[in-house]
Amino acid sequence: MGHPSSRALLTAAGVIVTVILAGCQASTSSIKPTTSAARASGLSGVRWTLVKISKGQQVVVVPASLDSWFEISADSKAIGRDGCSTFGGTAEMVGSALTLRDVAIAANGCLPDHGPRDLTREAWKPLLAGQSASTSVVSGTLQVVIADRTLTFSDVPIKPRSDATVAATPTTS
Repeated sequence: MGHPSSRALLTAAGVIVTVILAGCQASTSSIKPTTSAARASGLSGVRWTLVKISKGQQVVVVPASLDSWFEISADSKAIGRDGCSTFGGTAEMVGSALTLRDVAIAANGCLPDHGPRDLTREAWKPLLAGQSASTSVVSGTLQVVIADRTLTFSDVPIKPRSDATVAATPTTS
């Protein structure tokens, strides 16, 4: 039995490449662009400021000075602040369930205060760790139910900055 001819090898290689390309073409043609579920749910385009944490009968009003908030962009990028550290990741919405994925946290080294800051940071932990949360938006208020807590957020519409706004911003020398 001899070696296969180069013509036979080229034909076999051509068949394999054709099958691979056909498979790639079929898989990419089935992908359809979708709108952001976060946008459809009303979560994107808004800065959601944490105002209250409820756990059972305990309710903690979050002081504005903690500056605890998050935003979701139209392309599902999530950024925010847990009352101490900033974070960023990707928001995934399935129905009313929100999950933050690939979260990176810039730890700022806040010292424990045994008060509102610690409670606020503790309330964020399950969401930042990738646990799914149930959400509902009613009249500018977002309720996020995760683990044994309800986080209540108030909305602040995000105004896009234009180049004119940036140029008109006074600077000091």
